[in-house]
Amino acid sequence: MQVALFGGTGFIGHYIARELVAQGMTVRILTRQSRASADPYLHETTLIRGSVLDGGTVETCLAGCEALVYSVGVIREFPGQLTYQEAHVEGVGTVLAAARKLGVRRAVLISAHGVENHHTPYEITKEAGERLVRESDLDWTILRPSLVFGDPHGRMELATQLVRQLIRPRLPLPLFFSGWNPRHAGSFRLTPVQVQDLARIVRWCLETPAESVGRVFPVGGPVACTWRTMLETLSTVTGRKKWAFPVPVGAIRPLVWLLGRFSWFPLTLDQLRMLVRGNTCYDPDLYLRAGFQPRPWDESTLGYLRSPGMPPGT
Repeated sequence: MQVALFGGTGFIGHYIARELVAQGMTVRILTRQSRASADPYLHETTLIRGSVLDGGTVETCLAGCEALVYSVGVIREFPGQLTYQEAHVEGVGTVLAAARKLGVRRAVLISAHGVENHHTPYEITKEAGERLVRESDLDWTILRPSLVFGDPHGRMELATQLVRQLIRPRLPLPLFFSGWNPRHAGSFRLTPVQVQDLARIVRWCLETPAESVGRVFPVGGPVACTWRTMLETLSTVTGRKKWAFPVPVGAIRPLVWLLGRFSWFPLTLDQLRMLVRGNTCYDPDLYLRAGFQPRPWDESTLGYLRSPGMPPGT
């Protein structure tokens, strides 16, 4: 099978590329990055320079392919980069139009769990992109992963970012909570999914259309961790003993609103809202049908954080 992969040089995308290549598929990646050609993890793919907003280069990437995977996503908006609307809606529309024109029938969209809430621009645009896919005449599958983690290979990634911004600094760990009662601080739950497991699910969807076409699958890890537990695990893995303290969202909302526009600040107000709402989804039947057991957020799966590039223990 020849697959066109959009977003294939990003954190999730390059794992998808590696998984598909390992299974004998031919992968064509559309990328705007000049450094992508030197990436050792993509040397067995065909890289095509261009943007998902350019119909011509999208068609070049899709030419001769039997399927497409759309994994373009923006977590935060910054000047000079793709906006939520461009990445999650306009890019999807451009790719779908080119696929119809060229007769590429099979499509897999990487969305995000919780987008149906429609509370933030991120969620609104992600859901709008899903709607374009669902309303298309293609043989589509939509995957909604929870938080995704794994060895970043130099890219931005959840656990690495938490270590650098929360574990490394000599400050207590923030246990966020809504309202003003700190009793349940840091108790909201998340089901982080290991990135290689997500990539295997993508491959399974492409290989088993009879079981996946026309379906929307939530993809979460096997353990629902509290925010406190997630941070404590990171502290253990990196050898850093940390105190924790409750942080009411209402009290820090003005500060986050003010500083969230800067890239050096760890999160935006919308990200904080989505975080404390929790994000859990785990469907054991999905993994059973895909033929493997998912890996949890624990010391063994987070071992890459002990690499020389990460902060030493104290």
